[in-house]
Amino acid sequence: MSAPDFAQLAAAHAIDLDKDASMLRLGGSDAEYFGATARDASGAYWVLRAPRRGDVQLAGRQEAVALDFVRGKIPVVLPDWQVHTDKLIAYRVLPGIPAAEIDPLMGELIWRLPQDRVPETFAESLAVVMAKLHGLDASLAVEAGIPAVSADDLRMRMKLRMDECNTLASVPRNLWGL
Repeated sequence: MSAPDFAQLAAAHAIDLDKDASMLRLGGSDAEYFGATARDASGAYWVLRAPRRGDVQLAGRQEAVALDFVRGKIPVVLPDWQVHTDKLIAYRVLPGIPAAEIDPLMGELIWRLPQDRVPETFAESLAVVMAKLHGLDASLAVEAGIPAVSADDLRMRMKLRMDECNTLASVPRNLWGL
């Protein structure tokens, strides 16, 4: 399946993209979404995500619920989904530089931080965010519509997904044993 026409999708969702086609760049795709970044006519940059399959739409709805639940409760800037339909998720690009990104051609994680000397502030800020996240009231999360999953259930689901992936495309032994 090839990437959708993001210019057409954006227009259908009232996002007026810059007429300069070079301001629309495919990238940031993953197993669930095709991704692109684009500049609109006012000069603002957007992240555009289009589901690859119909089953991803439920995960997108769950992601929206999770983002809404943690917004304002953890010390990070979160995407503000200004468009969320079954065909497109769109939000303004977040400030700053990501710690890592997925290479659109190779599908590999590319670190922006130097791996041999990760700044201490990175680990410290990540620890603060993780502590805040784990300190949230799980019962309130369930009330907000976030499914609760036990660690054992999560391990079982992950094992099933890994086995399914290994069946579809054999994972090299040196990676499977990690």
